[in-house]
Amino acid sequence: MSSLKQFIPVLSEIFFNLSEHALYERQRALVRAGWLTPLEGRGPGSGVPLNADSVAMLMVAALATDNLSEVGDATSILVSAQRIPTQATKSIMPGVKNVHEAISRAIGSDLSEDRIKKVVVNRLRLSATVYTVDAPDHPLLFLSNKKGGGNFSLEAGFHGDTFFELRQLLSQDTPLTDAQKRLAKNRMDRLDEYVAKSRKI
Repeated sequence: MSSLKQFIPVLSEIFFNLSEHALYERQRALVRAGWLTPLEGRGPGSGVPLNADSVAMLMVAALATDNLSEVGDATSILVSAQRIPTQATKSIMPGVKNVHEAISRAIGSDLSEDRIKKVVVNRLRLSATVYTVDAPDHPLLFLSNKKGGGNFSLEAGFHGDTFFELRQLLSQDTPLTDAQKRLAKNRMDRLDEYVAKSRKI
């Protein structure tokens, strides 16, 4: 798989509460907002390269809001949430400035110190707390000075197993089997049909 769109059926199985359509609509919204960049010469969103950064951005969008119309703005606020430096966390994931970079590093690195135990996002404040495996008692805090949507302090998150599974999938060099290719093609055909219908509405 070379594009984020082709990887969406796999992500939908990992993020059991998000359908393929919901994830692809988020991808399209992120392209429109400039957070994802498709390769030149391909359709809107379909040519976004598959890598740790693009998968992490889609995860940030899923954490930020359930409302597709808010994806661009909510993701922008969450990504801009500043890391709060403390004495206890200064040596944890050094150089990471925002939650997108933390997630991208977690699914793109084999180092034990980059492994994430849990990510929790407060959707009202659009701020994030990242718990690492090596230092679970000293979470990284990413705070925003802007308010998100709604009036309730709802939380959304991903468990550490999610990051491990994504890291394994993105790093494997084993080619897809014929059965896996047929399944992926069938799913993408259905997704293309949905996208075509949604554009006519």
